[in-house]
Amino acid sequence: MKNYVLAFFLAVSIFACKEEKKVENNNPQDEPLVKSKNELSFMLEAIVENNGTFTLFYLEEGQEQINFKNSETTEVKGAADPQMLSFTIREDIIPDKLFLRFVNEERKQTITIKRASLTYGEKSIVIQDSLFNQYFMPNKFVEYDNNNFTATTKVIDGEYLPRFSSRDVLLQKMLLEF
Repeated sequence: MKNYVLAFFLAVSIFACKEEKKVENNNPQDEPLVKSKNELSFMLEAIVENNGTFTLFYLEEGQEQINFKNSETTEVKGAADPQMLSFTIREDIIPDKLFLRFVNEERKQTITIKRASLTYGEKSIVIQDSLFNQYFMPNKFVEYDNNNFTATTKVIDGEYLPRFSSRDVLLQKMLLEF
């Protein structure tokens, strides 16, 4: 863990002096966590069993309903190896609530959480797999196994809208850290 933190601060120091450059990198552990000083990045390292669409929705202050204007979507290929899913929220926004929705055509998905992180500027909140359920709550379409950190989707009465919603403790931590 100390090496990870040291590597993070070293990466921040190096990238802080250079203009933002897009670098293709297949190793999720080596991806820089800071994209811009005023953007909030949410990264999820997970094993995603099947192809699917992941969308991060967020609510701004005073907003009550989610919409696609306040979202970012990424397509994910199913794989047996961990992969990094990355989302960036518009500049200068610290959301009041986050929703991570994940769907696919087969209406079946299994995700094993490895870790998640939120980064704003040079500050970061890292959520290990064992703490993920304390910061994100699954809805009724997701069965979450706290021992294996695995989320499995299910169809209920023909409906399929699996997602995780941020808990208040995460939002309080974001307000303190960012």
